[in-house]
Amino acid sequence: MRIWNCGVMVAVLGVLALVGVRAEASEPMKAIVASYLDMQQQLAGDKIDTVKAQAHAIGEQAAKLRTDRRRRQRISKQKAEQE
Repeated sequence: MRIWNCGVMVAVLGVLALVGVRAEASEPMKAIVASYLDMQQQLAGDKIDTVKAQAHAIGEQAAKLRTDRRRRQRISKQKAEQE
């Protein structure tokens, strides 16, 4: 099952690269994806050396995303009230 999941992920990434889809993401989201891919690579190789550290990194970056979203919502609300 892991090999199939890894194969599907590689195929999807390959198709996106060939098609030239440009996806912009925030730095915290890029960090989350990088940590997730590192975790998957470790797990696919039946290793768990850095899985815990990568999981903590995902949690930290998710908290940053949540903070950024709340800040943007607060600014939007303030602008709407001023109009």
